[in-house]
Amino acid sequence: MRAPQKNGCYLRLCWHFSVICSVCFASLGVHASPPDINAFLLAAREGVEVLDVEENWRGMASLKPASMPLEDVELRMEFDNGGVSEGDYVVRLHPRSFARMQAETQQWRARETMLEAHYRSLLSEALRERYRQLLETMRLSRERDLQERRITLLKERISAYQSLSESREFRFAKLLESDQDLAQARLQQMRLQRALKTQQEALRQQGVSIEEKLDDSWLKSVAGVMQAIDEMLQLDEAAQANPLLASKLSAVQVAETQLTKQRAKQGLKFSFLDLGYDAAKENSRSYSIGLGIKIPLGAAADPGLAEARTRLNSARREQQLLQQELPRQLHMVRVELQELQQAYGLVMDRLQELDGIGEDLASSLMIYRIFEDRLQWKLEEVKIRQQILERYVDLLHLSGQLARPPLKNHLSKQDDQL
Repeated sequence: MRAPQKNGCYLRLCWHFSVICSVCFASLGVHASPPDINAFLLAAREGVEVLDVEENWRGMASLKPASMPLEDVELRMEFDNGGVSEGDYVVRLHPRSFARMQAETQQWRARETMLEAHYRSLLSEALRERYRQLLETMRLSRERDLQERRITLLKERISAYQSLSESREFRFAKLLESDQDLAQARLQQMRLQRALKTQQEALRQQGVSIEEKLDDSWLKSVAGVMQAIDEMLQLDEAAQANPLLASKLSAVQVAETQLTKQRAKQGLKFSFLDLGYDAAKENSRSYSIGLGIKIPLGAAADPGLAEARTRLNSARREQQLLQQELPRQLHMVRVELQELQQAYGLVMDRLQELDGIGEDLASSLMIYRIFEDRLQWKLEEVKIRQQILERYVDLLHLSGQLARPPLKNHLSKQDDQL
């Protein structure tokens, strides 16, 4: 009577093995389609702060910097004896210096570049956060499904132990251990289910509907991610493409042009040009021209000049610190990716080893152990894969590629455009 029992257990285990393989390499039931996910990623542009900066940037880009050569114009009139015909008329023109006009044009362009870079930086940060939300949701879904499969296997193992209650192979301690494993697995499943529900609700509030089970077949494989990383720019070139660094560089240019404008105010220059007419005179002397020259005194103590220097020094310091920090961060992410890739390779090797174990085992209880071990390694594979994808997104963020137009779903195998 025991042989049929073992054969029945073996058939059930073969069925479990096929299901586990389907969990590993196929989609899991009802899923959120990539178009929905792409729309969720694209909605990162609709954040309040992102929209405000984009509106300011596009508004400035649609205008042109002021290029009027005159600061302002004054019309002065003086009347003698209350008569208009005997009055003096003077038109005073206040010109703008060429250096100041050039500095204002450069400052306008630098501000436009700074706003665009700031917009790309905010958009990249928002996209990274949404990528992480998706990856976390898919990890929880995969772990929950694998945990359900583990619970089924534990129940089968307990049934197998109970069927051996009158046999010499029966061990009460093993049965008790199996009950404890089942209780822990159920507790872990409850935690995963609760975390998954919370994550799904957070995504629904942001405009994407996530079903009970997610399809991650559209995700890049680990090999695809590492190939994409190998094709990326070198660390120094990648750091220069960071939008936040571009924003800091533009801030330095804005501060430099502001200092140039302040210095232009302090130099010796024409202050005004008067064009006068004296109605009381009837000859050519009725017309006059006056010229004013501004001689600055105490220019070194001008608070505007000192403030412009302070802003420039502060902007340069922030830019230099970020320029030194970015290559270090990029290097750390790449080192982490290499370590995770090695760990992932070890896990996959172990899974392949376990695939070849089972047919030669005489005990069905040992076969249960093998499949449970395989599920544990599969859970580890899911966690490491998520970490690799997260570090990949971080690398794209630091190198400025997340928000580079045209926007793409960088986790998709096809790099779908959003």
